[in-house]
Amino acid sequence: MINKRIQSLQKELVAKNIGVYIIPTADYHGSEYISDFFKVRQYMSGFTGSAGTLLVTKTKAYLFADGRYFLQAEAELKGSNIELIKMGLAGMPTLSELIQKELGEGENIGFDAALISTRQARELEKIAKAKAGRVVSEDLVAKIWQDRPSLPKGKLWILEKQYSGESTKSKIKRLRSKMREKHCSNHIISSLCDIAWLLNLRGSDVECTPVFLAYLVLMGRHCTLFVDRTKLTIEVKRYLAGNGVEVEDYTSAQDYCSQLRGTTLIDPNNLNYAIYRVLTSKKVEAQYPSVLMRAIKNKTEIKNIKEAHIKDAVAMCKFMYWLKTNIGKQEMSELSVQDYLYQLRAEQKDYVGPSFGTICAYKEHAALMHYSSSEKTNVALKPEGLLLIDSGGHYLQGTTDITRTFALGKLSAEEKMHFTTVVEAVINLASTQFLKGCRGINLDVLCREPFWKLGMDYKCGTGHGVGYLLSVHEGPQSFRWQPIPGIESAVLEPGMVTTDEPGIYLGGKYGIRIENELLCKEILTNADGTFLGFEDITYVPIDLDAIDKTYLSAPNIAYLNNYHKQVYRLISPYLNEEEKKFLKTYTRAI
Repeated sequence: MINKRIQSLQKELVAKNIGVYIIPTADYHGSEYISDFFKVRQYMSGFTGSAGTLLVTKTKAYLFADGRYFLQAEAELKGSNIELIKMGLAGMPTLSELIQKELGEGENIGFDAALISTRQARELEKIAKAKAGRVVSEDLVAKIWQDRPSLPKGKLWILEKQYSGESTKSKIKRLRSKMREKHCSNHIISSLCDIAWLLNLRGSDVECTPVFLAYLVLMGRHCTLFVDRTKLTIEVKRYLAGNGVEVEDYTSAQDYCSQLRGTTLIDPNNLNYAIYRVLTSKKVEAQYPSVLMRAIKNKTEIKNIKEAHIKDAVAMCKFMYWLKTNIGKQEMSELSVQDYLYQLRAEQKDYVGPSFGTICAYKEHAALMHYSSSEKTNVALKPEGLLLIDSGGHYLQGTTDITRTFALGKLSAEEKMHFTTVVEAVINLASTQFLKGCRGINLDVLCREPFWKLGMDYKCGTGHGVGYLLSVHEGPQSFRWQPIPGIESAVLEPGMVTTDEPGIYLGGKYGIRIENELLCKEILTNADGTFLGFEDITYVPIDLDAIDKTYLSAPNIAYLNNYHKQVYRLISPYLNEEEKKFLKTYTRAI
C-alpha cells in the first residue's frame, strides 16, 4: 500500500519535472502536534512518529527521523521501499545535502508552501536556483489521499482570568508595545499556541493540545482573528468583540495579509511560505514576542501550575500503589495499565484531558523513546523487569508531563546501575545554581556527564518548556547540548517551566527515563550577579526498588531524601490509609 502511494506520487513528479518533493510533519501553523487532516507524511510513509520528513524523488524515497524514533521507524518502514535516514549520525546526510545530491540539473523542488516555513523555503530556493530550477508549490498528495479527514470543527472556549492571570486586553497592549519597539505597524501570528495564549481562548482542533486553527493579525488599532466562524459560540463572539477582536473567515487570511501596508512583523521560522510570498509590505523578521511572554509564567499561573501538579501526583501515586501491589496478582498489560492511569487522572477536579499520548512501554519496548502501545504491540506485564510510563494531563490549572520507570520485580545489577545513573543525572540538573544569562545549552552537560562517563548518550534533548494548558512542548527554552540551526537558544528566566528528562535506551533490552518539571526561580543576588536555580514541581516518588545508592553522590542522596519528604507532605493528605503507608515506604530516606 505504501509503495503504491509513493509510486503514484512519483508519476506526478515525472510529469511536472519535480526532482524532489518534500513532505514534512506540519500543518499551516508550524505546529509540532497536528490534526489528522495534516498527517500527510504518516499517510505516505506508514511511519507514525510525531516528527520526521519524507523526501521523494522520481525513483527513490527517504524518511528523515531523529534519535527518538530510529527503532520505531525501522520497524514501521519494513516492507516499504523507503530508506531511513538517521539524523545526526556520522555519515548520514542532512535534508539539504540529500536534496542537493538527488536534484538533477534543471529540475524543480516541490512542496506544499502552506506546510513549509519561510526560512526553510528560502533554503530550498537557493538549492533549486543552483541547479537552474525553481521551487514549485502544489499539494500533490491531495490527489492520492482520497479519504482524507476533514478539518476539525470543535468549539472554542474561554480561559477565565483566575486561570490565565492576565486579561486579553493587557496581553494585546503588551504585544503592541513590543511591535512599537520594532517600529512595526502590523504583526502576523500563525502559531496556534501564541494565538490561544493571547486571546485566553482554547479549542480542540489538535489532539492533546487545546488550540484551534486560526491566524491573527495585530495592528495599532485593529486585531483580526481568522477562524472558522462555526466554532464560535455566542459567548465567545461577545467575548472577542468586548476585547476589540474582529473576526474573519479562516480561509481569507492569505488575501488579507497580501493587502497589508506599512511594516509587518513576522517570524520566518513559523510563518508558512504560502502567506509570506504574497506579502508586499516591508517586513521585520524576529521570533514572535509572545513566545517569550507566554514562556515566563505569571504569579497566578505558577500558583495554579503547582496545584495541577499536586492533582496529577495524586493520580500517579494512586497508580503506583495499585501497580506495585497488584503486579503478578491480576492480569495487566501495557494498554490496561495505561487506561487505568487515564481513569485516575480523569477523576481529578478540573481535568481537561491528556497532554499527549501516553507512552506505556514494558521491557524492550521502552528502548523506543516514543513507543506507543497498540492492540498489535501490546504485551502482558509480569512481576519482573522495568515498565516506563511517560504521561501527562491538562487541567484548568496547567499542564503536566511526567515520566516514571517502575521495577516490577527483582532487577539485575546492571538495571539498577543504569536506573541510578538516570536518577543522578536528573538531580544534577535539578539541584544546580547558575548565573543569570545562562541558557539550557550551558546546563545540559550536567545531565549528560554521568552517561558520558559510562561511554553512553541519549539521542535527544534533555528537556523542553511546558505550556499552560497549551502544548506540552513549548519554547523558547530547552536543555540540549547541540544548537538547532536557525533557532537561538533562549536565556533561562525566572517563571519558565522546563522538563528534566535524561534516559538510557538499550535496544532489545530496556529503556529508563525519569522526568520532572523544574520551575526556574531567582536564588540570590550579590556582587557577582544574580543567581538562579530550580524548584522541582513534580511530586511523585522515584522508585526506590530500582536504586543502588552506591551510584549516587552524597549530595544527591540528600536531595532525593528531601524531595521524597516533600512528596509525602504534599500528597499523603489526599490518599487513603493503605496508600499513605505505601507512599511512606516509597518516600523513606535511603
